[in-house]
Amino acid sequence: MTIKALAVAVTFISSHITFAKDLGTFSQVFEIKEKSLLEVIQEKLQHLSQTGAIEKHQQELQKRVQQTIERPHPMVTVQKVTTPSTKLYDPSIVVKEDIKDHKNQIIVRQGEVYNPLDDVNFGEPLLFIDGDDPAQVEWALKQPGKKVLVKGSPIQLMKQYNQTFYFDQGSLLLKKLDIHEVPARISQQGKKLLIEMIAID
Repeated sequence: MTIKALAVAVTFISSHITFAKDLGTFSQVFEIKEKSLLEVIQEKLQHLSQTGAIEKHQQELQKRVQQTIERPHPMVTVQKVTTPSTKLYDPSIVVKEDIKDHKNQIIVRQGEVYNPLDDVNFGEPLLFIDGDDPAQVEWALKQPGKKVLVKGSPIQLMKQYNQTFYFDQGSLLLKKLDIHEVPARISQQGKKLLIEMIAID
């Protein structure tokens, strides 16, 4: 930069500095202070405690849990059997990884087809019923096997009949065995499961 150009730049800057003014304060200035999240939560909890909202919420939660225990919610809707039918279910699976015993010895290798019924007996039949249908309950009580509800209250039925009733939580067995009608009886037939859809009067 030449001396002349430098002088012009200095003059320009100086003239702008000269005309700079203090315009003063046109509004009130407040200190910025925010509550911590912990303080907000503590104040909210204290308010809820004082108004009794926490106790009410706990009571409602306990009530919902008790209702779920006494009467679980079915995840699959099933119909009552009108036409009897049977089908076979093969429980064989393709093993995704090696299965080892307690001595770390491989008993089933990855990729092999394995049928649990080769090693374990299915045991007594499973009787799937609608616990809200008295006719299905009466039918199940006369049959050998484990009573499994797809709907209804197992606790109420256990008190009423002094027998054990189970519930298909999440309808996992219904989905696995592709059952859409009840009553149904599942029993072992050779290396497969026999699924019988039974029509009752």
